[in-house]
Amino acid sequence: MIEFKEGEKQINFSNNKRIELLFPIKACILSGNQIIVLLAIPRGTIFNRNVLSYNDQGEFIWQIEEFRNIDLIGQCPNFEIEKIGNTIKLWNWCGYVFFVNLENGKIISYEYLK
Repeated sequence: MIEFKEGEKQINFSNNKRIELLFPIKACILSGNQIIVLLAIPRGTIFNRNVLSYNDQGEFIWQIEEFRNIDLIGQCPNFEIEKIGNTIKLWNWCGYVFFVNLENGKIISYEYLK
């Protein structure tokens, strides 16, 4: 069992392992034995690698790859997450939507919506 609360900075796993995060949890997606975590990044903070994945034992799997050269500012955080099959769909503050591989955190494709 995996326990977390949106707005808090920790995840508790059934093996009594606890993960402390740098930022509060905005949303989580459970997929099989994997949890994908979207961190809430405060305005003014430069950090766009705010999607992480752990297995059900609390072992780190991946962190979303950096996409500094894609968006206008260089470090726009993601603010929304959705699972579509084996893909994660993310929206960032600069108007981009990213499609990310669920298994490794690599960006598959992206589009600009603004």
